[in-house]
Amino acid sequence: MHPAKLLVALAISATLTSPAFAEDSAKDVAPVPAGALAGAYQVNGDSTEVVFIEPISGRYFRIRRPGEWDGVGVFDGRVLWGALRYEDGTSERHLAGSNGGFRAVVDASGSLAVQGAFVYGWSGRFNGVWERLADAAPADAPTGDNAAPATAPQNEAKP
Repeated sequence: MHPAKLLVALAISATLTSPAFAEDSAKDVAPVPAGALAGAYQVNGDSTEVVFIEPISGRYFRIRRPGEWDGVGVFDGRVLWGALRYEDGTSERHLAGSNGGFRAVVDASGSLAVQGAFVYGWSGRFNGVWERLADAAPADAPTGDNAAPATAPQNEAKP
């Protein structure tokens, strides 16, 4: 098995078997279309910590906090199941190279209640809330002349 696939399988397996996930809060949530999940999310009310969820294909997503960690996930309409890896240059040096899995349940407001566990490197669990932000570009998005226009140019009527 490819090492990346093995990592994802291990992380999700560790998350699924954790007692912290025994309560199924997702059963009371109406399904959300996969396309509605993409966007920027503020972590635990801190506007300096922003997570981006970007579509890859169908119900598969890239989930990342630029400069800190990168991950992937699959969304079943109620829960985003994912795996992440902290980058070597993360500001949280003790987490550098650590891998983990998480479960993020969508609530009625579009926020995600996140619970996870590390399976390699750092040990322990984490949880929090990712609150949906208005549309925001990823921190490493092209800027200046390389950036795409924010809106399509409008045709101007000529007299």
